[in-house]
Amino acid sequence: MRRIYCIMGDHECDSEGTIKFLEETPKPIKYTHGLGFRSPTIHKVPVNREKAIKIFKENGLCDVTEHDDYVHVNTFSGNDMW
Repeated sequence: MRRIYCIMGDHECDSEGTIKFLEETPKPIKYTHGLGFRSPTIHKVPVNREKAIKIFKENGLCDVTEHDDYVHVNTFSGNDMW
């Protein structure tokens, strides 16, 4: 597992590199909104590259992680940070 990008509030990392990674990865992309252990309603749902990039660009709290067999885009709400 390898974390590609993590953005929390005003702290930004390499967003252009992350978008490029999402465009070029051959692995399927899955999306989760919320903390996995809290059984979110959107949990590891397959999304296409365009949708993943849109999700990434539009969310201030986002984590992109590369796993052996897929890429996981995870967004969070402010309530998840409590």
